[in-house]
Amino acid sequence: MIEVQAKKLIILIIGSYLLAVGLISAYYGYQHTFYVQTDDAKVGVDLTVIRAPIGGRITDLKVQEKDTLAKDEVVAIMEGSPAPSQPINRVPVAAPISGQILRLDARDGEAMTAGQPLAAVADLKAAYVEARFKEEESNRIKVGQTVDVQLDGADGKTYSGMISDLKRNTELITWPIISLTPARQQPKEDQLVTVKIQVPDAPLIPGTSAAVKIKVKE
Repeated sequence: MIEVQAKKLIILIIGSYLLAVGLISAYYGYQHTFYVQTDDAKVGVDLTVIRAPIGGRITDLKVQEKDTLAKDEVVAIMEGSPAPSQPINRVPVAAPISGQILRLDARDGEAMTAGQPLAAVADLKAAYVEARFKEEESNRIKVGQTVDVQLDGADGKTYSGMISDLKRNTELITWPIISLTPARQQPKEDQLVTVKIQVPDAPLIPGTSAAVKIKVKE
């Protein structure tokens, strides 16, 4: 009697184990079939560089990092002349777009050459999530697909987005060769697909890490 009960218990344990394995396999199979995902993603933004229009000295720097600007707002006043024999001009430097100063490259009183970066401004409302995928996954990724995005520091909240652009870029990765010469290595080019995702309702801060999951099959 005890042996029969022991056999039933063993069968029950094995059956439960096989059921659990089957459910886990089915779950991961479903995820692989319908989704592509990665945590190699960050919030990005397009920077517009403000450059010195003339060679000269900054006499009045009017902004600091993280200041918000309107388009055509004066960022700095420069004094300089096109040539030593010509009179000194006071030239205002204006912001080409509305946005926030994310990088300040100049200081009050600093001498600058024409074209030298003075600051970088970005429209944070146009920020996006940029994610990278391996080449073998690229044929399943298309512009217009919906994406679930989770941002670091957002308490696990999921935001809905859409792929607006994708491009291929090549990274050179060095793979070691197993041989009698340990130092010998063979370079291999690994294709990566960079996906640009618009997430209109998310609080996007440039540089924030993210995890994305793209629905590739309905």
